[in-house]
Amino acid sequence: MLPESISQFLNEHFLRFHGIPGNVHRIKSVGGGCISFTYQFDYADKSYFIKYLSKEKFPNMYWAESKGLKLLDSVGAFDIPRIILEGETDEFQFLVMEFIDSSPKKKGFWEELALGMSQIHAETQPQFGLSFHNFIGTLEQKNDQVDSWTEFYFAQRLMPQLEMALMSQKLPKDIIGKFEHLFLKFDELIPKEKPSLLHGDFWYENVIPNQFGAPTLIDPAVYFGHREMDLAMADLFGGFSEEFWEAYQHRFPLEPGYEHRRKLHQLYPLLVHVNLFGDSYPQRVINIMNQFS
Repeated sequence: MLPESISQFLNEHFLRFHGIPGNVHRIKSVGGGCISFTYQFDYADKSYFIKYLSKEKFPNMYWAESKGLKLLDSVGAFDIPRIILEGETDEFQFLVMEFIDSSPKKKGFWEELALGMSQIHAETQPQFGLSFHNFIGTLEQKNDQVDSWTEFYFAQRLMPQLEMALMSQKLPKDIIGKFEHLFLKFDELIPKEKPSLLHGDFWYENVIPNQFGAPTLIDPAVYFGHREMDLAMADLFGGFSEEFWEAYQHRFPLEPGYEHRRKLHQLYPLLVHVNLFGDSYPQRVINIMNQFS
């Protein structure tokens, strides 16, 4: 069940700001809540999705997620879940969105996803980064804006995760020299592109079909970066049809050599998984560093 403080907040919000009398009811737990508590609930004649957790544990997590979803929605490439309310009580933070009643993927799902992602990646700004910080999983993600992709990627993506992994002894200390060596030649390995708007956590589980079977994006970790980051992450965890890759390449062709260099942009999600889960991920990081050192 939802905490009483959240239910009361929602009842007052719907009445005060929407003029709808009633009570939160038909509350049921839904899947996908490895970080948050996640529920579906009804109010009046509509269904909503809510996630909540302690506001002390990961401050402003839902504030940042809400801003990220709105930024993706502003492109108009997808039917992004609509934000109803982001707020907090004395103890909890929560995010309320329209409930996505998922249906089977429609014909052309993967081509539509590729088109939408090419449109999102075409959105640009002068610098890499973002005007606010956010999270990937439960880990804080800094987004200070800089001119160089190499500087941004190493200073704000790789090094914070590497330091965390070294502190917990999940990676050996001698790997530091390999990262330093990679930094010196990284600029020559990655094609120059304008900063692209990224989903930031683009893997199979964060792409769902909506009630019409069309692709919808959830749980973003947005920033402006190199677009190969999104694609490398999609590659890393699989699940994307070949139709997606062919359609994306047709809409927004990648520079030659992506198949070789994609592992460089997989270092970040792998380091995140090293710090969150351990398991086999440290060895996968070591393998990539050995390949490019």
